[in-house]
Amino acid sequence: MRLDAQRIENTLYFSKIGGWASADVPVVYNALLLWWNTDFAVPLSSQLTLNEIKITDLSSESGFSYEIATPTPKPAGDSAEPPLPNNVALCVSFRTAQRGRSFRGRNFVPGLVRTSVTNNTVDTTTVATLEAAYNELLTVASALGADWVVVSRRANNDWRVTGVHTQINSAVVVDNTVDSQRRRLVLSISTTSGLGAAMADGDMPRARFQSMCDGTKEDWDCISQAMKPFIIELPDRVLTHLKMLQGDCGGFAIDRLEHCLQTATRAHRDGRDEEYVVCALLHDMGDILGPRNHADVAAAILKPFVSEQNHWMVEKHAIFQGYYFFHHLGLDRNMREEFRDHPWYAATEEFCRLYDGPAFDPRFVSMPLEEFEPMVRRVFATVKNSIYVPKAAPAPC
Repeated sequence: MRLDAQRIENTLYFSKIGGWASADVPVVYNALLLWWNTDFAVPLSSQLTLNEIKITDLSSESGFSYEIATPTPKPAGDSAEPPLPNNVALCVSFRTAQRGRSFRGRNFVPGLVRTSVTNNTVDTTTVATLEAAYNELLTVASALGADWVVVSRRANNDWRVTGVHTQINSAVVVDNTVDSQRRRLVLSISTTSGLGAAMADGDMPRARFQSMCDGTKEDWDCISQAMKPFIIELPDRVLTHLKMLQGDCGGFAIDRLEHCLQTATRAHRDGRDEEYVVCALLHDMGDILGPRNHADVAAAILKPFVSEQNHWMVEKHAIFQGYYFFHHLGLDRNMREEFRDHPWYAATEEFCRLYDGPAFDPRFVSMPLEEFEPMVRRVFATVKNSIYVPKAAPAPC
């Protein structure tokens, strides 16, 4: 699936006595495509699209795998309403007749429309529609001569010799509070034996310790491996969070996202380097989570990836910006004078005067966020300062 050009994947497993053959692939593909259009897409935003269905035989490491593009125009959600940010999803749980983590599965459903969620709670109509959609997979599987199953490759934190699959008997939404998702939509099929190949949700090796003082190198190797995709996706989460500023004017003439775009556009057109422009773009991204210290939030996120000067500029910009309005609020507009002798005072004053301060103009034509996205990805690709990254040894004298 795609939402705001970001790939989102979920996994479904189907087991068939006698196994699957390549000749089954078109039948499975058409059945799942029909299910997505007819059932799954009903309550979701039209900005969510189904771009491909991947069908993989997991009976052996050499089993077939097909990634099939969906027709153009791409299947899309039925609702014309705008979606919530990409990371907002509803968790649908898959239940079997057995208890325990190895016998449950789940998908995270993206593309929820804004009007379906109030105070982080999804309305009962949307919940019922999605529950019914997933339960329809029981009928889809039956028509394929198969079972819809949960797959487990681990037990008691160890790899199983042979994977286990268990028939699903229902799909339920345990609670209608939204979740944050980083999941998948790769629709997979499997046979009744020799389950292997792609890793399922929850099957990644986990640390064994219950207290950090008992951790081993093997535990921390597991954690480090699990962190790699999470770190890679950081730019996506940053951009998604930035989009949450859209529509929130906070009393200003333009919304907070447009202010960030204006600030970055002005810096870019003035010839500032890419790192500086990204700092300008993200300088107010902390407005939602830190309305009383938004500059600290943005600076903390940027710190591992930018120079000390740019980090200090973002961290202190709220104080320097106060020169233009603190006196209207009964505050000291000269609060920035505390830093008069700091080597980066002039750079921060300049940032506020040239880029941040003037960036509230409804007539200004900003560059779209899409043009800044590659810059964000490049800046966040190199770690300059983190306690979790070893520092380079000094050059020998």
